[in-house]
Amino acid sequence: MFTAYFDASGQEHEHPYMVVAGFVSSVKVWSEFSDEWRAVLGNYHLKTFHAADCQNFRGEFIEWKGKEDKRLRLWCDLLGVIKKHTFHKFSVGIEINDWKESFSQERKRKSKINAYVLCALACAERVKLWARRQNVKTPIAYIYESGDPGSGQLRAYFDEQEFPAPSFKHKEDRTVEGIYCPATVPLQAADFLAYEIFLIKKIFRKNGLPSLGRPMREFVDIPEATKIYSGDRLKELEKTFDFPRKVNGIWRPF
Repeated sequence: MFTAYFDASGQEHEHPYMVVAGFVSSVKVWSEFSDEWRAVLGNYHLKTFHAADCQNFRGEFIEWKGKEDKRLRLWCDLLGVIKKHTFHKFSVGIEINDWKESFSQERKRKSKINAYVLCALACAERVKLWARRQNVKTPIAYIYESGDPGSGQLRAYFDEQEFPAPSFKHKEDRTVEGIYCPATVPLQAADFLAYEIFLIKKIFRKNGLPSLGRPMREFVDIPEATKIYSGDRLKELEKTFDFPRKVNGIWRPF
């Protein structure tokens, strides 16, 4: 059995773009991944890896400011675990301003869709396409980070399309109503990829190409299915979007 883990970076009402990204691997390999990931974090006396916190020296990284070499070593160690254990990476991004211009409020209301749901569904479609091309016959589970706006709509679309019901979990340890819920560690890798794509786009907009030291340079080595929707491509969706639509068992929202 395979599992795909996804997380989002960016908010539709706060940022100029949104990205949903993640990885697929087998259940057995994900278990090995989690053990090695935790071991790396333990070497740095960390409980959880939050990419935004690491980048901005918040949370567990508040004392890391000025320790660029240490942060780079952590990135390299975590990237090594990701590259060793994941089979494929997936990401879908949307330029929010273009999304707002291309999709009328009426269309959004009727389809009950938002930028997060659209990106998350498109990622799921790409996983299914990958599975067909790789002749994967075993089931694939879809797990998303809990708390992103639109998870209810996403669950409804999965159900309507007779897709395996998605699960929503947390990437850090939590206690919910007195019950301890351990972290779903692979979501931390998805968070790393989603934030890096989000940040690279932000840096590129402001300063041009980022430095070679960015982790994204290492992510490039992992086989991928990436799509960023903006401009005319999003405008085309207004004419063709009949959501959700399924052709030969594959979502065709674009």
